[in-house]
This record gives sequence, C-alpha cells and structure tokens, in this order.
Amino acid sequence: MKKSSAVTVVAVIVTLITMIVVVPLSYTFGRLEFKHKNTLIFAVLLSVALPPISVAIPFYILFTKVKLVGTMRGLIITDLTVTIPFVTWMLLGFFRNLPPVERLARIDGYTRLGAFIRVIIPMGKIGIVVGAVISFLFTWNEYTFSQLLATGSKATTIAASISGFLNEAPEPGHLAASIIYSMIPPFIVVFLLQKHIAKMHIVEPLV
Repeated sequence: MKKSSAVTVVAVIVTLITMIVVVPLSYTFGRLEFKHKNTLIFAVLLSVALPPISVAIPFYILFTKVKLVGTMRGLIITDLTVTIPFVTWMLLGFFRNLPPVERLARIDGYTRLGAFIRVIIPMGKIGIVVGAVISFLFTWNEYTFSQLLATGSKATTIAASISGFLNEAPEPGHLAASIIYSMIPPFIVVFLLQKHIAKMHIVEPLV
C-alpha cells in the first residue's frame, strides 16, 4: 500500500511537470514559425524513438554519483525524459490542426500570451487531458528505469514490484491479485476521462 501511494505521488508529479512543459512547447512547435524549428522537432522525435534501456546505464552511473539511485526524485527525472518528448510529439499535431484563431484574438485585444491562455488552451483541453492521462499511465506502469534505478526502494513502480514479487513468491493466485490491484488506478483514470479520450483525434505531425 505504501509503495502504491509513492508510485501515485510520482505519477502525479511527473504528469503535472510534463503538462506544464509540454503544452506551451507543443503549441510553439505546432503553431509558430522560427529558425531551426524542424531540427528541434527532429530532436524530439529522436528522443521518442530512443529505447529507455539505451540510457538507463548512463543514468545509473550519474545517479550513483549524485546519490539519486533509489529515490523518488531520480525516478521522476528519468520518467520526464520519456513523457515530455512523447507527449510533445503527440500534441504537436493536435495543436497544429486547431482553427487559426490567434489573429482574431489579437484583434479583440488579447496579447499573444493572453490568446494562448484564454483561447488556445480551452480549445485544446481534450488533447491536454489525453496527454495528461498518457503521462500518468506511462509513469504508473514504467518498468525499465524503476527496475534498474529504484528496485527495493519506496520509489519502485508497481510493474517492477510485481516482477520482484514473482521471483520471490511465484504463486499464480498472488500474482493475479497483484496485477488486478495494479490495474485499478489506471482503470479509474481512463473511466473518468473516457469521453475526452474518445474525442481526441491524434494527428501525426508533418515536418
């Protein structure tokens, strides 16, 4: 129970930080034109394509030196390296395909920031909610970083805990109960937000 509470805290923190960073970032990539934009989008795509296991060992070496192995802060940092580029890539196309209303908002007296906060964010709330759900579910079910960097600590995710539990006590009944227990929070989140997820049409960004 304590472990699931810690994982929930990590998932909520990662989701909040991800959306604070991703919403303006994906809007900038999707709606504005600036120098080296395509290069930066390609860097985001490269980050999405990079397997987590390929950076796990460098993270372990670094975190060992700065004493973040087995901590919630360390797990939050590593999860953010996945959720931020992935959700950015997902929302980039969504923001790009929203109606071009910024100019009308500027005519009505809004600044660029005011138009973003009062017009674009309400228009894009469906995509933002879906991005938050994906970020939460990824963090809750994350396995690779948790297994290598947080095994045995309170920061271990449910997926990594179940893996260790299977090795220690390979009882099918206990394993089934653990899996069902791990599915409850994601199921509740998706159930409560299913109408927003159903309305979300993810469009691949075209660079």
